[in-house]
Amino acid sequence: MTSADRIGVAPSIHHAGEHVYSAGERYQDKLDELPEKLYDILLDESTYDTIVEISEKHQLYEDQDEDLSRIIRDVILTDIFWGDLPQAIEQKLGVEGTIATDIANTIVQKILKPVVDEIRQRHDLKFKYKMAQ
Repeated sequence: MTSADRIGVAPSIHHAGEHVYSAGERYQDKLDELPEKLYDILLDESTYDTIVEISEKHQLYEDQDEDLSRIIRDVILTDIFWGDLPQAIEQKLGVEGTIATDIANTIVQKILKPVVDEIRQRHDLKFKYKMAQ
């Protein structure tokens, strides 16, 4: 893919998409509050490359690529609990559970692994009830 082709995927990570933010919560504020390591994941070329790799492996459509990038973004922004990643992928992309689990494992290993401690810390604060399960 060329740089021009990337425009379709990369901006969707930053686009607010379908997530509804409350009156006191703005999307840009959430981005601004991210630790640099987490923000860098959203911009890293390897994140894009992994999305393309997943897309090619599982023959995803362009809109599914965009949804996948939004799911990754929402995990980083703590809008989706990282433990719910397979279910979010299955629901949003409309893929089977085994495929969703494979995609989730790839995301964790190739995108989120370097920042798993930061993500876990943020998710511990927001999703205490899920962490106790």
